[in-house]
Amino acid sequence: MNPRTATSAALIAAALLTATACGTDNNRGIAERAPKKPAANAEQANKGCGKDSDLSQSDWEELCGPGAVGNGQAPDTELKVGDTFKYPDGVRATISSISQLTQFGEFDDRPKANQIAFRVSLDVKNDSKKPVQLDDFAIDASGATNGGNVELFMVEAGAKQLMGRVAPGATAKGTNEFAITKSSGRQIVATVSRMDEDTILDEDPNWTGPIR
Repeated sequence: MNPRTATSAALIAAALLTATACGTDNNRGIAERAPKKPAANAEQANKGCGKDSDLSQSDWEELCGPGAVGNGQAPDTELKVGDTFKYPDGVRATISSISQLTQFGEFDDRPKANQIAFRVSLDVKNDSKKPVQLDDFAIDASGATNGGNVELFMVEAGAKQLMGRVAPGATAKGTNEFAITKSSGRQIVATVSRMDEDTILDEDPNWTGPIR
């Protein structure tokens, strides 16, 4: 191969690599955040973020959660409960609530004396141009303060399985139920995974918020 041919081949290879790199935008989504509250004052900022913090829930989220004061802009994969994550195909996912469970059916799991049972609710809005399978979405949870011991719970009362299809323009809801040890606090990180081969993300989105 003469030098001119080798140079041309190298340029073509570089162009292909650049095009591939540009295409990685399809592996990321966009955070659509609720408006931020005013920053908490300096006295509140010194109270700490541990499980024994005496901050109110709203101040904890502002000081210790994703996008906390002084931490700069949070990544698009780090959200607060109520924020929305937009996938590359236009589908929007929102963890709308993390709520404590107090009612149980006859055959439901029940929390132990040292546990808090809770439900994570996911809203899926299909703003794409084709039906979306709810079965492709999965909800996981972990403690936000120090990891915590979180286990999956089987609760039918009030639960809604992630199953079936969502038509373009429609919205659907699904839930997963868990329990966390009380000593781990009430702050939760909820992670949503989407197992759609056309929408594989570099990193799954996470929502942080308290059990209410």
